[in-house]
Amino acid sequence: MELIKVNDFLGQEKIAIAGVSRQKGKFGNSIYKQLKKKGFNVVPLNPNMKTFDSDVCYHSIEELPDDIGGLLINTPAGSASDLIELASTGSRIS
Repeated sequence: MELIKVNDFLGQEKIAIAGVSRQKGKFGNSIYKQLKKKGFNVVPLNPNMKTFDSDVCYHSIEELPDDIGGLLINTPAGSASDLIELASTGSRIS
């Protein structure tokens, strides 16, 4: 059952990744690059960067394109709670 949920999430056309990091070896850096390398359409989200891995980096959930289907959150707990609340009120992101 859990594998089905993971596959459903990864089946989204476009996935935003909150908490991408400039630092190599950090999970936010690695997960973005690995998913992109495997052909996933990923979008970086970090309020402190303009670009990441040559892609436009969005500063907030409100700035994300309308076609984002999922949000992978890799931030500290306090920030994650805020992102979850914002994503759930928008109801366009799973």
